[in-house]
Amino acid sequence: MSVLVHTEVAVHKIADPASPQMQEGWEFIQSPGRKTSVFVHTGAAVHKIADPASLKCKGDGIRPISRPQNVSEGFTPLKQLRTASPPSILQLPNELLHEIISYVPMEGLKVITQTSSLFKEIAAPRYFVEVDFEVPQPCAFWVAVYPKDCEALLLWRRTQAFSLPENLYFHMMSATDRDLLALDIFFRSLPQFEEISTSVNLSCVGASFSSSVVASLLQSIKGAGCPELTYTGNSLSQLSRISIPRNLPHADIPSWIQSLTVRSKIIFTAPMIPFTFATLLHSPLTELILTDTHMSRSQWTRLLRELHFPQLRTLEIDRQCPVNTLVTHVGNGRKARPI
Repeated sequence: MSVLVHTEVAVHKIADPASPQMQEGWEFIQSPGRKTSVFVHTGAAVHKIADPASLKCKGDGIRPISRPQNVSEGFTPLKQLRTASPPSILQLPNELLHEIISYVPMEGLKVITQTSSLFKEIAAPRYFVEVDFEVPQPCAFWVAVYPKDCEALLLWRRTQAFSLPENLYFHMMSATDRDLLALDIFFRSLPQFEEISTSVNLSCVGASFSSSVVASLLQSIKGAGCPELTYTGNSLSQLSRISIPRNLPHADIPSWIQSLTVRSKIIFTAPMIPFTFATLLHSPLTELILTDTHMSRSQWTRLLRELHFPQLRTLEIDRQCPVNTLVTHVGNGRKARPI
């Protein structure tokens, strides 16, 4: 058995509790006004004496000592007691963690991937299997993404296995705003990659979405640094009126788009105007395809008068564009094909 005395200064151990008593030394421990706690350590447990002043020293009590001038003279100082860290599931072997994750229902897998980096890497493969998402091979040539894959795409982006493919095809025929918002978040996370060379093909024919969500998504694709962007949308839909602003907007974010293809009237609706003209005016375009825009002859004339493409090699536009306007704009050395 041993006795620990906790004072205001430190923790002290009585050297030999079984030696003959020394009343003066024990009285020092119980002196009035001193904050002192006494713990008795036995072979089975540790007991705290609630009221040290109630203790009485007997013949086999504390070893005789003279009254100390300070606490450190009377007792042997010990290191401060440290609280052991509680057991953690992360201390288990990975093989056992995989076994535990196998019992988690599908709706809980995504939540588990957000708890820690370790659980993300352990739970993600099973989540991909449950949602039927085929993880692409590193540096794949192309990857096809459907509406059901949008949230899995975000998780794949956060795993160590993620790598950008050369081509991303998004088949969003039945997509909703929620799906496109997931894609928006995905592309916003990509600018940390250097020298992105991924081409993006976004098909939203038949999808139910708002033009403002599409505008935000296209801005994020441009901001990610993708050099080639193709968008195909509803040609006959309840989109807002086509408009060309009096004051064309300046570029809000840098653009590296060299090839832009848009087959939809959404490109010239109000929510899309900042993206459309910032891209047309400030991108190093070598190829431009604008079809199914539903623009009138006068709108085409006004648009082309505002644009200048010094590096453009291929231009494909609607048949509604006046030929003389097209010829004037194109100039020598460029290929134009009205359709």
